Amino acid sequence: MGKKEGILLTSKIIEEHEVEHKDQEYKSTKLQLEIVLKENEYEIDRKKNFETRAGMFIGFAGVILTFFTLNINFDIFKNVQPNEFVKYAIIFSVFFVFPLVFLGLSLYYFISVISARKYDRFSLSTGFNDESAKLSEEENAFYIMENYVVVVNNNKKINDKKGSDFLKGTIFLAISIALSLIMYIISII
Repeated sequence: MGKKEGILLTSKIIEEHEVEHKDQEYKSTKLQLEIVLKENEYEIDRKKNFETRAGMFIGFAGVILTFFTLNINFDIFKNVQPNEFVKYAIIFSVFFVFPLVFLGLSLYYFISVISARKYDRFSLSTGFNDESAKLSEEENAFYIMENYVVVVNNNKKINDKKGSDFLKGTIFLAISIALSLIMYIISII
C-alpha cells in the first residue's frame, strides 16, 4: 500500500468514525487508553517471561538428557533369560524409551514457546497524518485506543498459547525426570 492509498484509507476511517460518533464527548478516553497501554505492556512482559523460562528449561532438559545417557547402566539387560524377556522389555520401554519420548515432547513445547510468532503492533501508517491531526485530543485517543484493543487481544491469544505450551513442556519434563530417576535407581540396584 502506497503512502497516498494509506492516507486515503485513513481519511475514510476517520470519516466513518466521525459519522458513527458524531456529537459524542470522550471524557474517559485518556484513562481507557492508559489502561489499554498498560495491558499491552503486560502482554509484552508475559511474552518475555515465557520465552526466558522456556530457554532455561531447554538447557535443563539438555542436562537431564546428558545425565540420563551417561549414568544409566544397561548391564541388567546382559543376562536376560528368554522367559524374562517380556518383563525386561516392559521395564526398558517404560523407564528408558518413555523418558526420552517425554523429554522430546517437552523440548518440542519449549521450542514452540520461544519460536517466532507474529505479534501485532499499532500501525503508525494508518493513524498519523493530516486528517487525524484535525481530530480533538480525546477523539484521537479514542481512535488509538480502539486500535490498541485489537492489538492487545491478538497478542493475549498468542501469549495464552505460549502459556499452554509452557505448561505442557513442564509436565512432560517432570514425567521424564521421574521416569529417568526410577531407571537410574533400577540400573544401580
